[in-house]
Amino acid sequence: MLSSQQQYRLYILLAAIVLWGCKTTQPLPDKKKTTIKNNTSPVNVVFDELEETDKKKEDVSVAEPTLSKEDLELKTKYATLLDTSPKELHLTQLYAFIDEWIDVKYKYGGTTQKGVDCSGFTNLLYNNVYNKELPRSSSDIAAVAKSVSKKELSEGDFVFFSIRSNKVDHVGIYLANNRFVHASTSKGVIISSLEHPYYAKYFKKGGRLE
Repeated sequence: MLSSQQQYRLYILLAAIVLWGCKTTQPLPDKKKTTIKNNTSPVNVVFDELEETDKKKEDVSVAEPTLSKEDLELKTKYATLLDTSPKELHLTQLYAFIDEWIDVKYKYGGTTQKGVDCSGFTNLLYNNVYNKELPRSSSDIAAVAKSVSKKELSEGDFVFFSIRSNKVDHVGIYLANNRFVHASTSKGVIISSLEHPYYAKYFKKGGRLE
């Protein structure tokens, strides 16, 4: 048997071993809780480029003014006379004025429907259709108008002729498709063609008010 002193030493040794084990043994760390979040936010996918490519761009058209039945008939009538499309005739008032004066006989110095000369007819037309005053003679009208080549003529421009000399002595109003309206000395107010040999020969220049 162990003596009391030996038992005491053994007891001290066992106690020291137990105490040492308690100091060196660390507790296991707690497991961290892992929280899984559900991603419920909407997914934004940008399709701008694709959408721009796929979009059908609508044509923006300018609506033409609606014409009355009378105006449409008038434009159709003069489009036929001028051998062109009604779309080429822009100012209905111009053709309404011509329609009132067509076939009026020629009279030198005249300014009424009993008789009218070329510059008188041009003055009346410009005053009634465009609300503009012109000089009385064809040569004076040519002097205030800006020169325009035959290729650049448009509706309402002047067409000047030098028939008896180099000086402008006849004037008409350009319409469309090389046609013009004027007071002819032989036939009165008529529509003629710049391509007619007579007028092609004596054509001087075109003109336009600025």
